[in-house]
Amino acid sequence: DNIGDNATNYTLSFGKLMYPKTYTSFKQTNINLMVEFVGQTINENGRSYLDVMPAVQFIFNSQARLDLGYRKELINSMTRSSSEGFYFNLYYTFFNLTK
Repeated sequence: DNIGDNATNYTLSFGKLMYPKTYTSFKQTNINLMVEFVGQTINENGRSYLDVMPAVQFIFNSQARLDLGYRKELINSMTRSSSEGFYFNLYYTFFNLTK
């Protein structure tokens, strides 16, 4: 039984800046190689998973982030709809939204 009322999620990330070698402006596009370890444990029964996610990360204008990578299962003791595959994440930070 994988069902529980709460779970603990955790992430550990490592990255390496590939471009630019030297910053001259916050508007520069950054290209990073990164690897993330992403996991979850259901608190009631201890069932869990741990995935590794190598990716290429692009940061635009110090405001938008795009990750392109592959998610691969390392450890799993629960039923999941998908344990591995390609993924992309897009994050955008809004500065001075209330002004």
